[in-house]
Amino acid sequence: MKNNKYSDSREKYLAEVCRQMIGPYENEEKLDVAPWDFYHTGMIWPAGEKVKLEDYDEDKEHDVEASDGFMDLANASHQGAIGFTCYVRKGITDASIELSWATYNEEKIDSKLFWIRVPFNRKLEFNILELDQTKPLIEVDNVTFRLKIKEAQDFLTLTFTLVNQKLKSSIYGDGVLYQTKIIFDTEYLIEAPVRNNITNNDPEFWQHELIYRDYVHFATGHGCAVEWDGIKPNSLRTSWMPESVVYKASPEIADLKNTKSLSMSFLGNSPKSDVIQELNHLPQLYDKWIKEQECSIEGILKSFDVDRRAKIKKVAFENIDNCVQHCNRIKEGINLLANNDKLFIAFQLANLAIQKNIELSVIKKGGDFNFEPRWRPFQLAFILLSTPSTVLEDHKDREIMELIWFPTGGGKTEAYLGLTALLIFYRYLIASSVEEAAGTAVITRYTLRLLTIQQFERAALMICAANIIKKQVPELQEYKDFDIGLFVGGGATPNSLQKAHDLLSMGSDEIETTSSSECLFNSESSPLPLMVIDEQIYNSPPTFLIGTVDKFANMPFTPEMGRLLGRNTKAAPLQLIIQDELHLISDALGTVTALFETAIDEIASINNKVKIVGSTATIRRAEVQVRKLFNRKSMQFPPPCLNVDDSYFYQSNKNDPGRLYVGVHAQGRSPKHTLSRLAANCFQATEYTEEQVRDSFYTLVMYFNSMRELGSSLLLLEDDVPKYLEVMAVDKGV
Repeated sequence: MKNNKYSDSREKYLAEVCRQMIGPYENEEKLDVAPWDFYHTGMIWPAGEKVKLEDYDEDKEHDVEASDGFMDLANASHQGAIGFTCYVRKGITDASIELSWATYNEEKIDSKLFWIRVPFNRKLEFNILELDQTKPLIEVDNVTFRLKIKEAQDFLTLTFTLVNQKLKSSIYGDGVLYQTKIIFDTEYLIEAPVRNNITNNDPEFWQHELIYRDYVHFATGHGCAVEWDGIKPNSLRTSWMPESVVYKASPEIADLKNTKSLSMSFLGNSPKSDVIQELNHLPQLYDKWIKEQECSIEGILKSFDVDRRAKIKKVAFENIDNCVQHCNRIKEGINLLANNDKLFIAFQLANLAIQKNIELSVIKKGGDFNFEPRWRPFQLAFILLSTPSTVLEDHKDREIMELIWFPTGGGKTEAYLGLTALLIFYRYLIASSVEEAAGTAVITRYTLRLLTIQQFERAALMICAANIIKKQVPELQEYKDFDIGLFVGGGATPNSLQKAHDLLSMGSDEIETTSSSECLFNSESSPLPLMVIDEQIYNSPPTFLIGTVDKFANMPFTPEMGRLLGRNTKAAPLQLIIQDELHLISDALGTVTALFETAIDEIASINNKVKIVGSTATIRRAEVQVRKLFNRKSMQFPPPCLNVDDSYFYQSNKNDPGRLYVGVHAQGRSPKHTLSRLAANCFQATEYTEEQVRDSFYTLVMYFNSMRELGSSLLLLEDDVPKYLEVMAVDKGV
């Protein structure tokens, strides 16, 4: 992984947060604040005298005396122990363990109270085969460190436990261990054994076993986390603030980087033969990659136990077959473009529209449009494989829900906007009359109103771009301009024209209208193609409708809504439904939504089923969820193959630092108190970053489960964070 100035600053930022939350702030430390107040985590409190050797004996778990054993202490509010369990190969002899902690002795200096840090550090090398398990490895001042060994068929299970057995005192904070840490070094570490689960017939379980095989587990923490480096570590260490990196998705394919296959300008302006030739590179390369993956299966199987290989082999070849099926569907889409002139024209116009959309977006943000827009490979592949079943009502895949699965920010929206642009142009090109071309062709729905409005802006820009391209096509001039409607309810937009008139009249003094000659939609004859009023949407259904899921619950009470689904109109029926953020439709919302989906599917499917496309950034059991919501099969794209980090259209980019997730183990502390301390420490840690990137660390974004939690936390943050910042220890010059 290549570090950069941002990741270097992130390391300094996190180091400072750990120093403030766990300590020590200085190695030779003299605090004028009690250490249990100065630090927030990393403490082991006195457990008292009830902890006995027999409490660690799993054979005596039925004994009443064992109820105050190690795990109870590790999980207690004021925890009295930490430890971890790991696994090593038989034959291990030498190993080493390093223990460290600190205590703080209370001293009065010049009539002022201070707490002086007293560190403890010991490294012990030992022979596991000669170990006497009846005695502690280390016992210092009523702090005991033990190792329990359990023998399995071909490996040993090692459980290390560190227990603070000091007597509990009436003096708060007396006898607490701070900055506790255990490091275990050996070259014999093996991954944690897993149950063979042979009786588990869930295909998704075995698929995850296959594709996540490199993400192995080496240790389990007790009252703490355990960290290691790499996929073959020789060292384990306990942690109070564990870290995990999620690498950014790279959608690039090296073999397509310097080709014209992804160029929107080339695809939108070149002769058909040249375009088809370039498009064919995509399935050809994908097919070659699939065959290479198939050849690697036998080698992959060797990394699994013999009794699990049959299940893994089955799911591996199923994944290969699924990839082949998607590759064939991409080829089918290209062949359809080659044999259908009007569809090919629609494809070219869609490319030009998305290119113009990107240009408008750049200009809107104040940038310079000085580059050539290109598709990401998965976007173009998705459009190609979805096109046949989207434009052909009797296609065999019409009832399959196409599900785009890609990480947030990867370009899912542009993929289905590209498909939308192709569809609306094709709808106009094959229409036999102006009336047939009109009406709603595409509906997109979201679960959150804010998200709906945000995506409406992006889709509206695409519709404006499509209209600019449409004006350049003589045979489309008789049709109305494409338009888009926002369908979210009276809380955000007025339901009737009269209400809109009343609202405008009430605020007439504040309303300003502007017109610019640079804007192509600046007059009554060429207005912005936007609708936000329900009555207007019912009277003249827009080409593209964006709304919330709950808005369609009004169907039984609003007969006019049937016009949006192709009923009581001369227009062609609704052809495409896009369900974005599919993972948000679950639990009670999913139950209610599924009821209405049954009605929508029936109403919209006049001659044939309407096509449904979904997108999500994170989902499990998609097949089951889609079946319960839409009563349809689903096909995920890009499909998984043999490794979660590489599906050809998606690769984990491990050359860049990625997103760092950090947990805080604050057992016994209130969540709100922890939030305030952590926020203050994060603000202070910003001062330790490089000045040129510091602005990126200044803002803290916090998420809450409810408005109630947000409100109470806001008051706490406003009150406590400034106080913490005032008393926080700061290095000189910071």
